[in-house]
Amino acid sequence: MNVSQKYKTFIWLLNTIRRHRRITLADLNRLWVRNELSEGMPLPRNTFMYYRRQIEEMFGIIIACDNTDGHTYYIANPQTLADDQLQQWMISTLTISDVVSRSAKLAQRILPESIPGGIDFLPLIIDAMQDERCLYVQYRKFDDDDYSERHVAPYAIKVFAQRWYLLAREGATLKVFALDRMADVQQSEETFEMPADFDAATYFADSYGVIADASKSPTTITIRARGKERYYLETLPLHHSQTIVHEGKDYTDYRLTLRLTYDFMQELLSRGDRIEVVAPDDFRKQVADKIERMRTIYKG
Repeated sequence: MNVSQKYKTFIWLLNTIRRHRRITLADLNRLWVRNELSEGMPLPRNTFMYYRRQIEEMFGIIIACDNTDGHTYYIANPQTLADDQLQQWMISTLTISDVVSRSAKLAQRILPESIPGGIDFLPLIIDAMQDERCLYVQYRKFDDDDYSERHVAPYAIKVFAQRWYLLAREGATLKVFALDRMADVQQSEETFEMPADFDAATYFADSYGVIADASKSPTTITIRARGKERYYLETLPLHHSQTIVHEGKDYTDYRLTLRLTYDFMQELLSRGDRIEVVAPDDFRKQVADKIERMRTIYKG
């Protein structure tokens, strides 16, 4: 079994056990032999046990056996999947890849978002992060005419709004670099020591996207979502701090605490008249001023 088939087998086992909640090895085998991956051959118990260990090592997901319930297998730590966004993303991506590979006609009916570029640099960047090795990056910002070489220590990777970003230390400052604006990436001989107390999720915790502007302190704001927009915000919050503070007849007020950065304001504006900034007054005025400038452009 090649690496691709092994990954697909792991994903099939995880999804099948999750779907059935609890399942015996015999029932699992009945489903397995119907799957193209099996090529009609049953899954030996020793092989299944090996896959269990591999899944735990790779994904941190424990497939346990309940001997008091007919030797049924189940996911012992489902919260790992609920809490770990990377694991969710990996499993969903591999699941879709498996489905499409088994039915080519579905490839025209499953439409993922496109990534502008830079994804080819991901394996090299991840290797450098693993080895704590610095990178030479040929980089050009949108407002620059030419590329410049940057020597950085790669700390973390984040995907946001269809783009991959690298959080890296350049000198004494942490900066964010978009992978699609990189022309070349090479590992350097220089290594760095990753701070033991650094946590990427904490670093971006007060940000909407990838702008973690330390000059802006987190601010508590209230926004009003009208009509169907309130249901969108309920199912897909703008930020982890989002809470409901009031529900009206056709609107819901939400409170959030985060840095009021450019990308967050752009997100609010993209939702048009379905979102209103209620408080604080100074941020409400900033948004109103931006809307007025837009109105002037269209009026002209």
